[in-house]
Formats: sequence, C-alpha cells, structure tokens
Amino acid sequence: MRDGVPQLPPVLASIAEVAGLATALDVARRYGGTRVTVPVRAAGRNWLTQMVGPTEAEALIDALGGGRRIDIPLGPQGHWAGSRQRLEHRLDELLAEGKSSTAIARLLGVTERTIRNRRRARRDRTRNQPDLFS
Repeated sequence: MRDGVPQLPPVLASIAEVAGLATALDVARRYGGTRVTVPVRAAGRNWLTQMVGPTEAEALIDALGGGRRIDIPLGPQGHWAGSRQRLEHRLDELLAEGKSSTAIARLLGVTERTIRNRRRARRDRTRNQPDLFS
C-alpha cells in the first residue's frame, strides 16, 4: 500500500487510472477471478457499460482493448492476505460457537495447532484490553 492506495495488479491499475480506484475495486469484487470479454462498444447492455456508464466504458474499452478476453484479478483482498483474513474470521466465529478444535480443524482444513494459536491470540488480545466500565 502506498499513500493509502493499495498496490494493484496491472489490469486493475489500468482500470483505476481511467475510471478511478473505487471502480477498479468494484470490478475486482464483482468479476475477480474470472475471465471477461471487454466489449467492443459502450453501447447496449454489456457488463462494463452497465457498471460504469457509457462514457467511462468507452475510455476503459480504449485502455483495455475492445474485444479482448482478460483475466480480472481478485484485487487486494483476493490474494493470500485476504484469504487468511476470511479464514481467521470464520475460525473466530466457530470458536465463539464453542466448536471443538478437532471439528474446526476438519471443517476449515487447518491444523489444531493453528486453532490453539488463534485461541491464545484472542485470549491475549482480550486480556490486554482495558476495562471500559471500571
């Protein structure tokens, strides 16, 4: 991340340069991990025109190459850090539900050691938190 802007893969960087960071992240959220065809024109009911409108779509078609099939990257949350964050969130949910380490390990495909480490981290975080009601 540089100056509050996430480092983007080249396709998303091109989209951000033309249509802005929010649009690039929205494209990644909606179409990330898939291959799309860049429309030839901004007319009609194609995915790009519906998403950004005809003016921005035309600029993006010029930048990306109309008619090309391109792979849309997952974006900043789609790589390992994002996967880990989603996994930790799910693990926290299962721990809060009182599931056993063995059940969680089998369900999420992680080791029981990973779960012990996460439990310890949660306990330490809670222990170091000041009491707001004292």
